[in-house]
Amino acid sequence: MFETISERDRRLDALLTSMAVEEGLGILKGRPPRQYSLVEIADFCGVGPATVMRIEERALKKMGEKVVR
Repeated sequence: MFETISERDRRLDALLTSMAVEEGLGILKGRPPRQYSLVEIADFCGVGPATVMRIEERALKKMGEKVVR
């Protein structure tokens, strides 16, 4: 069964949120912040690095639009 683009976007958003929350909890427990490579993030989400790059580009564009306002 294939997922729709909307379903994929929701799944990736949930996975990236989970990754960020886990990292934040680790920092709160006293662990130093960790840097993840593009490949590590892609592997965690089950997508290719190019997909992660596109997500990052869209997120940065949205952030830039909000800052300009």
